[in-house]
Amino acid sequence: MYKSAIGVIFYSSVACAAIQPLRFEPHRGQSNSPVLFVARNADGNALFLRNEVIVPLKSAALRIRPLNAQTNSPVEGFNMLPSRSEYYKGTSRQSVEHYSAVRYRNIYPAIDLVYHGRGREIEYDFIVNPGADHSRIRLQFGGADEICETKSGDLVLRVGKDYIIQRAPVAYQDLPTGRRPVQASYRVLPDRSIAFHLGQFDETKPITIDPVLSATYLGGTGADVATATVYDNQGGLWVTGYTFSTDFPNFGDPFSAENKANTDVFVARYHPNGTLDYITYLGGDNDDRATAIAVDQGGAAWITGYTASTNFPTAGGSNQTSNAGVRDIFISRINLAGDRGTGSLWYSTYLGGALTDVANAIAVAPDGNVWIAGYTTSIDFPLIGTSAQAANRGGYDAIVARVDPLAGSNSVIYSTYFGGTSTDVATGITATGNRVLFTGYTMSEDFPTTGDTVQPAYAGRGDAFIASLDSTKVGLDAFDYGTYFGGADTDIAYNIRTDTTGRVYLTGYTMSTDFPVTGTAYQAQKNGDADAFLARLDLSRPAASSLTYSTFYGGNSTDIAYGLAVDNAGRVAISGYTYSNSMPTARPAQAAFGGGFDAFVSYINPNVPGPNGLLFGTYFGGAGTEVAYSVSLDNRGNMAVTGFTTSAEGISAGPDPVQQSSAGFSDGFVAKYALCDIPGVCAQ
Repeated sequence: MYKSAIGVIFYSSVACAAIQPLRFEPHRGQSNSPVLFVARNADGNALFLRNEVIVPLKSAALRIRPLNAQTNSPVEGFNMLPSRSEYYKGTSRQSVEHYSAVRYRNIYPAIDLVYHGRGREIEYDFIVNPGADHSRIRLQFGGADEICETKSGDLVLRVGKDYIIQRAPVAYQDLPTGRRPVQASYRVLPDRSIAFHLGQFDETKPITIDPVLSATYLGGTGADVATATVYDNQGGLWVTGYTFSTDFPNFGDPFSAENKANTDVFVARYHPNGTLDYITYLGGDNDDRATAIAVDQGGAAWITGYTASTNFPTAGGSNQTSNAGVRDIFISRINLAGDRGTGSLWYSTYLGGALTDVANAIAVAPDGNVWIAGYTTSIDFPLIGTSAQAANRGGYDAIVARVDPLAGSNSVIYSTYFGGTSTDVATGITATGNRVLFTGYTMSEDFPTTGDTVQPAYAGRGDAFIASLDSTKVGLDAFDYGTYFGGADTDIAYNIRTDTTGRVYLTGYTMSTDFPVTGTAYQAQKNGDADAFLARLDLSRPAASSLTYSTFYGGNSTDIAYGLAVDNAGRVAISGYTYSNSMPTARPAQAAFGGGFDAFVSYINPNVPGPNGLLFGTYFGGAGTEVAYSVSLDNRGNMAVTGFTTSAEGISAGPDPVQQSSAGFSDGFVAKYALCDIPGVCAQ
């Protein structure tokens, strides 16, 4: 028997195709029935009685009964929703409110049972208060013809012709030394009732059991797309993207509460507890879109992308105060440490020439300088410092620039073209020590390469590339590494990161069957039309041995990876989208393809060869389209994923998402996973 001095939450869920979305309505004599609450939608009703909940399925019904529970428990709705039901009988009218959850108080002594919804699922939490005995909890699933436990700890219930999967419970404690997982599992008893088991834990600290911390929509009534996310060193989560909505949420004394054109940038920060801390528009009189975000040691966010506005806000030591062409890069810094409102924009500048200039990536170096990478079609892109390449060699050239936020009006202290005589686009950048590495794709057969590289020659119809600059050197001497990377067909890299040892990680997608893979690959062959890929290089090694890990990653159709993050142990998160119904999964939060395109997110250990290297892999999506553009890891085992969704429901999760449903044609989304809560993930 274990007792918590703070509280325990047991989490599970019952997938229910008949409940989408859920709203809980109290029974106020609308009919003669012992029902206390009803979860209504167009397809069916889940009925909440004093001693059980009846969940309708396609072929039968599942009855969830707490055994030996107190029969006089107060049952109440909480978190009232804006919708109501209206009932008419003759000339009388009855208006009944809706709630997002139902609580059975003291279902066992000092233990509450809470039911709430998540798209197509009913979820339940047992909240075990201080001094309570969680071993008293027993659940019986009436109507279940079979109950079995899988090797991963999930429960599978067969109810008639329906199969219900309840994910394995997971637990962790946040201690001063970091996040500590606690063993949690179901126990199937001889009478086929279910109990919960917890391993040893610190009885003075809280325990949370829930693999999905939260997921929320983010948007207004127009189209909204979240493109990038990053954790700051306080555990706050920053998100950026762009919005067509004029009613996009504003919060926390924003820099601007108004969308000044069709499309504006938005910047948001979520508090470590998941609540919304700040959100603002950022833009001018034309099209403004953010593509990337990074944070500095002071906790400020740096955002970049492109703007077609002539009045995009500039601030601080702006290097270029006006738009020079069709589209210019913008680089902006938002700091919430001092004044908010208009004072939250501490720095902002244009950067560009007479044609199109776009930044796709941003990184903060250890010295506090900020690097951006992208592409330009301008032949007069501003060259600052002694550039590695002084002219545009093709129609599209990659560009790299460096910003010193303390340098006043000369804050852009370096910039350069980079490319061959065809198309070259930079999509990702990372900075470590004095080395700045960037990636992208090239169609140039004369892309700049150096002598000892993993692939010195162009291989096919567009190759990925990796290039490096030494920030302590000038001119061509600064260019210290350049290589192609790909096979005979199209290969595009979208992101690059380094780990604490300096090894380089790359992700994107490939259409090449001969894409370079290593013997330790998770997946040695291409499965679909296009597969995602993950590669790791150690550039301190000779070229022949520098590729230390490379794998295909995908199912039977199209799979594209955009997001990339690396933790201190060298484990890697990637995110993107898939059209495959056979995408690799492991310990998934969503095991099956939802429809349209689904987002995917995966957590891989390249040090573990073969299939065991996939620690966590899941779909994320509803019936519409989802794309996960960005993924971020903090130092406590949390992973955040962001992108956009056109699904009207089925995205929000957790007990109190900031935005529970879609507000427009497409919304951004933000999803968080507690990786160390999932058994076996952080142990490897």
